[in-house]
Amino acid sequence: MLYLYGIIDSDQPYSFIETTSGRQVYNLPVNGLGMIVSAADSKDAEKRTGNILAHNTVMERILEHFTVLPVSFGTLINGASGVQELFNRYDGEFRRQLQRLRGKVEMGVNVIWNVQQARVELPDSETLEALLRQKLHTGSPGHKYLLRKYRERAPEMYLQRMAAQNAKQIHSPLSAIAEEAHSSILRTPSLMLSGAYLLLRSNVSGFREEYVRLKKNYPNYKLLLSGPWPPYNFVKINCTVGSDDRGDGF
Repeated sequence: MLYLYGIIDSDQPYSFIETTSGRQVYNLPVNGLGMIVSAADSKDAEKRTGNILAHNTVMERILEHFTVLPVSFGTLINGASGVQELFNRYDGEFRRQLQRLRGKVEMGVNVIWNVQQARVELPDSETLEALLRQKLHTGSPGHKYLLRKYRERAPEMYLQRMAAQNAKQIHSPLSAIAEEAHSSILRTPSLMLSGAYLLLRSNVSGFREEYVRLKKNYPNYKLLLSGPWPPYNFVKINCTVGSDDRGDGF
C-alpha cells in the first residue's frame, strides 16, 4: 500500500526521510507529473497525533519546493498501479488544478471572541421591547405572540448580527489581498470567523502585515494565523479508483 500526500508539477527524483515517523517519502513519477508517496499500512491512515504530525510535516516540506495539489489525510492506494490508474482517469483535471494553483499557497485566520462578554453588551431588553411595541401597536393576541417570540430570539439575533459585522470588517481587507477566499461565521459559538485565503507566494508577507494591523485594531478578539499550507480549501476532486468505486476526495 502507498500513502498519498499530494500531486506535484514535477516528475524529477525527490526523496527524504520524515523524521517523526521514519517513513521514506519520495516522488513517484506519472505521466510527466508526480505523486508524493510513502510505503504504508492501514495504521498509518488512522487519525492519531503522530500520523497527523507526520502528514503535516511532509506537506510543509514539499510545499517549499513544488506546487502541490493536496490529497486528503489518510488516503491509501494499492501500489504504483493504483496511482497510474488514478492519473489515467483524472490526468486532465490534475493538470488544470495545478495550473490554477501554481505559485499559490493557503493561509488561514481564525477569530475567537468572548461570547459571554458580548452578551453583557446586549442592548437593554426593555428598550428593545418598547421599540417593538411601538411598531406592533401592542394589544392584540397576535402582537403579544410576536413580542414573546422576539424576546426569546432577540439575544441570539443580536449576537449573530454583531459577529457578522465584525467578521466582515476583518475578512474584507484580508480577502482583498487574496486570489480567492472562503469564510465561515460562528462555526462554533466562540469562533466568530474562520477564514481561508488563497495567496500568491509574493503576497504572503503583505497578508501577514495586514493580519498584524487587524490584530492591533481588535484587541478584544483573539486572532490566530496559520500557514502557509497547501490549498486544501480551494480544490476538491472526488476520485474513484478500483472496482469498489470508493471516492477519495482531494
